[in-house]
Amino acid sequence: MLRSKKVRALIVNNYNNLLKTVDAIISPGSSNLAIDKLKLKSKEERTNIIDDYLQLANFSGTPSITIPWEKYKGIPLGLNITSAAWTDEKLLNIANHILKLLGGENV
Repeated sequence: MLRSKKVRALIVNNYNNLLKTVDAIISPGSSNLAIDKLKLKSKEERTNIIDDYLQLANFSGTPSITIPWEKYKGIPLGLNITSAAWTDEKLLNIANHILKLLGGENV
């Protein structure tokens, strides 16, 4: 247990140091389209690097938001934006600016 806490702390520290050098990190909100119910019930492993990446905001306590981006075959796709801790207002301003550029509404 102690070893996993040390690894988590190392990952979070490196992530927070990265966020000190940029205003925000932008990524897809998911690395795949939504799956249907049959696949969801299967025991098939669904490793997803984007979902793993999005967990960093949870681990580090940094603000993160996913906004509508576009649609593919009628399925909405999201764009995730993450900023450094305590920069919630900056994150919302960035999200609003991107939404305006994409022709969407404010958050």
